[in-house]
Amino acid sequence: MVFARKEVILSAGAITSPHLLMLSGVGPRAHLSAHGIDTLVDSSGVGGNLQDHVGLGGLTFMIDKPVAIVQDRLNAVPITMDYVLNERGPMTMLGGVEGLGFVRTPLIAANLSVDVPDIQFHFAPASVNSDNGARVRKVLGLSERTYQKVYAPIANKDSFTIIPLLLRPRSRGVIRLKSADPFAHPHIDPNYFADPFDLATLREGVKIAVRLSETKAFKAFGTRIHNIPMPGCEHLQFASDDYWECCIRHFSMTIYHPVGTAKMGPESDPEAVVDPRLRVYGVKGLRVIDASIMPTIASGNTNAPVIMIGEKGADLIKQDWNVANQSYYKRR
Repeated sequence: MVFARKEVILSAGAITSPHLLMLSGVGPRAHLSAHGIDTLVDSSGVGGNLQDHVGLGGLTFMIDKPVAIVQDRLNAVPITMDYVLNERGPMTMLGGVEGLGFVRTPLIAANLSVDVPDIQFHFAPASVNSDNGARVRKVLGLSERTYQKVYAPIANKDSFTIIPLLLRPRSRGVIRLKSADPFAHPHIDPNYFADPFDLATLREGVKIAVRLSETKAFKAFGTRIHNIPMPGCEHLQFASDDYWECCIRHFSMTIYHPVGTAKMGPESDPEAVVDPRLRVYGVKGLRVIDASIMPTIASGNTNAPVIMIGEKGADLIKQDWNVANQSYYKRR
């Protein structure tokens, strides 16, 4: 048993924070009861409101110049020396992503009067084929059949990827318990594309990425789209709207930005889990301070917003306990 004199801070992220809350009896009563867990606080919002940035993986473009990452061409010693002596080469790249871009599709332009992006591009100097099937396809969960059909024919050839990501999803997923065993992973249902608008928006983002590859700057490298059709989508005309929607469903890719599963909101909101000071409703001495408290996902990478949440949470804790201490000393 562990005792806290003041309060407990839960900062386990948008997957594990609701998992721990539900294991501890804070969550939807019917769901907890189904797993034999006594409900301390019937909070229907715990584990709901899951949002993420989903995109199309494997949108590959072939090039004629040897400027991409090709694993069989990389040799550790000369690459390291080139970096140390000349500050050049593959080791200068920032985690494999050489550029980011934000664009606005016609769909959001027709629905919002403000000029905001709804798609983010990640530009990577490699693709699924760049390591000859060694690791990337496994990380992305591609079947052997899909890899052999689409990417094996271009293994170790120079290519790059544009990954279009949906910034403002309307769809909402859920985190639920598989059992009351704390060592059992939770059930994660991201529920991507439950709202058809999300699929349509991402489709438009793909089309913008293809048009971008046809610009003069990219054509200087001999850029052309890799046009072996995705298994399951061969019956559709390549690069048509229906084809891109099929590809998006077949090769959905997350970059791990889950948020929203213990959302902040006013007490009048039945789905709110924490108050504006990040205190869990119905529980004394418990706060959640991580990405799960976001009511709506940020339209960009979540790293900086989560750092901000941590900094603000620390300020709130200090403010609350400084006030409490001052009141205590005044009473004395």
